[in-house]
Amino acid sequence: MAKRPYSQADPDTRLLIRKARLAAGLTQEELAERLDTSPVSIGRYETGERQITVEKLLAIADALGIPAAQLIRDGDGLTEDERSLLAWLRNHPSDQRVIQSTLRGLQEARKEFEHDN
Repeated sequence: MAKRPYSQADPDTRLLIRKARLAAGLTQEELAERLDTSPVSIGRYETGERQITVEKLLAIADALGIPAAQLIRDGDGLTEDERSLLAWLRNHPSDQRVIQSTLRGLQEARKEFEHDN
């Protein structure tokens, strides 16, 4: 496969890094400060104008407080609905216990139903 010109943006990279930064509520300047780099570099990573190393990707994920797989298209194998559900769970930790308990109850009920039928 032919390489893109250096200046051509990679839409997948652009969307994931920018989307994650915005979800974290950070400006390019704030993320740059956390990474000890320039806001221009952050912008270039977000637009795909600059190739990103694995080390930098890990550092960005660390600075955003997310798994690195979240910055890679289909890196986690989840659907958008699954990602939305996980994001909701992360933002509502007190509800996690209730949901986990409910899921355990459903699993037990399913086992009993399957055993009886």
